[in-house]
This record gives sequence, C-alpha cells and structure tokens, in this order.
Amino acid sequence: MALFDGEPLSVSLQAVEETFVIAISRDSFLRFVGNNPAVAGRIASTIGKRFKDAQDRMVDMARGAVENRVKNALRLAHSQFGVVLPLTHQEIADMIGISRESATRVLGRLHQTGVIRIKRGGIVIVNEGELNI
Repeated sequence: MALFDGEPLSVSLQAVEETFVIAISRDSFLRFVGNNPAVAGRIASTIGKRFKDAQDRMVDMARGAVENRVKNALRLAHSQFGVVLPLTHQEIADMIGISRESATRVLGRLHQTGVIRIKRGGIVIVNEGELNI
C-alpha cells in the first residue's frame, strides 16, 4: 500500500536466507501501472481479496475462543513473516484483545504440544497444520 499512498511501510523484513532484492521507484511503478490497465486491474483484485481475507480473519478472531484466536493470530503472522515470528507474547495479546497472561498460557500449551517453539526474540511455527481451526 505504501506505493500508492506514499506513507512509510508499517512492517520491516528480515531475510532468512541469501536474497536478491530489486527496487523500483514509486514514480516508475505508478507510471507503469498507469500505462498498463490490465496490471492495475490485477492489483486492485489482489488488494480486494487480501482485504476480504483480513476482514474474515478479524471476524473469526473476535468471535472465537481464546485458543482459536491465538491460533488465528499465529496464522496471520505466519502469512506475513514466515515460520519465524518476531513477536512477543504481549504483541500477540494486543493483536487479539486478550491479556498477556492469557496469551502466554495458550502459547505455552501450543509449545507443549509441539505446535510452536518459543525462543528468545520470537516464536517458531513447528507444526503449521495444527494451527488450522
């Protein structure tokens, strides 16, 4: 979205393996999209789908039991960060509107059952299939 609204990104990224990065200026990108209506349509479609998916996840998290809400938050974070989630228990709790203590209890159970591994600096998804609700 930062390419369209000019605002800084609200996330940071860290490569977990050797990576080749290509950058394109905002002006060049907007000019390209403006000259290619099919590309603009695909971008709009992708943004719309992602927005709907995010809405669906938020509704699920708001309605579900605490453990399901934590699992949903982990799935969402997994889609953004990959297997290693650079999140604290407090950040997960804040994402879904529960106390840090509740998040810690659920994360502890998920750790004991082998779904995640808790390590300094984050959480590692060990068994992604168990996050499906």
